[in-house]
Amino acid sequence: MDNTLFTSERASWRLRRVALIALAAGSLSLVACSDDGDAEATSTPAVEATAAETAAATEVAATPAATEMAEDMAHDASAGALLAALRLVDTAGFHGMDETLNGDTPAIDASWVGAANHAISATQAVTWPGESEAAAATFLADAQALVVALDADDVAAAAPLAAAVHESQHAFSHAAFHELEHLGARDASPGAMLAALIYLDNAGFHGMDEALNGDAPEIDPSWAGATNNALAAARSVDWGEVQPQADAFIAAAEELFAALQADDAAAAAAPAAAVHETQHALSHDAYAALDGMKAADDSVAARLAAIILADTAGFHGMDEALNGDAPEIVASWTGATSRALTAARVVAWGEQQAAADAFIAGATELLAALEADDASSAAAPAAVVHEAQHALSHDVYAAIGGGHDH
Repeated sequence: MDNTLFTSERASWRLRRVALIALAAGSLSLVACSDDGDAEATSTPAVEATAAETAAATEVAATPAATEMAEDMAHDASAGALLAALRLVDTAGFHGMDETLNGDTPAIDASWVGAANHAISATQAVTWPGESEAAAATFLADAQALVVALDADDVAAAAPLAAAVHESQHAFSHAAFHELEHLGARDASPGAMLAALIYLDNAGFHGMDEALNGDAPEIDPSWAGATNNALAAARSVDWGEVQPQADAFIAAAEELFAALQADDAAAAAAPAAAVHETQHALSHDAYAALDGMKAADDSVAARLAAIILADTAGFHGMDEALNGDAPEIVASWTGATSRALTAARVVAWGEQQAAADAFIAGATELLAALEADDASSAAAPAAVVHEAQHALSHDVYAAIGGGHDH
């Protein structure tokens, strides 16, 4: 890596962040947030690409203050923290890194270092129960070694390390989800609700429903794992006033999982439709409940879940599209922005509050323009939100990620 260029970009980034916070504090008007219950919450490949891109853009260096805060925030053993950290580990792209680096044309993608470091930071911030503790330690050792090779742009050294991380990441995730089922008391925190909703909304139930109730129903092997993880997430949370909706989802998902395990597409059709419907209902009502919880949770779980939602909402794409040659609003943007905004408001951000306030102000104005289907009014706040999302993500990972060099 070119350290001179990296330092220059870091300085430029800090100047832009100062200007952004001043702009958001002084000029953005606030409007009421409304949840878009009709938007499909399931993620797309484009959203996952945004997560990797954000990881590269928010790669951070440890500072004494960040290290001190990391120590203060570390050792979160809650179900919400486990879920949020596992989401970052499982979506960091280690499978793709392994395939690329051990394929016919091996090359290193610039976004990989940031994605791997985010997974490392999140893993270090959690106390892993039972057998998952040893699995986490193996994953961390493998991932840290891989980051060194990636940072050195050493393809030959990175190839076997990528294969090792891919294997240890799967083992770690499997062990952690097993332990999650045996944590005991369910987690009633807002952060746990946010983390669980990420699994439910991104499991792909819309696609399962369409495929299994279409003309040529067939089961995708990945569906059973996605459904089981969503079930584990839903069961680990005390949903409070929306527990009946959660119970309806859990019952339908258990029936779907059994059919998927049996590879019985006919038996899976009806529960797939039920899971799709109950997932939407639970997500809509849970976000409505969370919208009334302002600054309610300062945990690692809440911060990580909120950052995942902000980083995968697609603000980069919104900014480019709305400030491009043919600006047009995509229907799914309203729901993604609303969910990220609700999550940001739930968290008590502490030292990251200024960056969070800038994001919240920009996202509030953007949401109003999206709801009005006003592309011209959405252009400026889309740029502000894009910048603010990067700044907030940078600050959060700096706070929890003091244990390594990025």
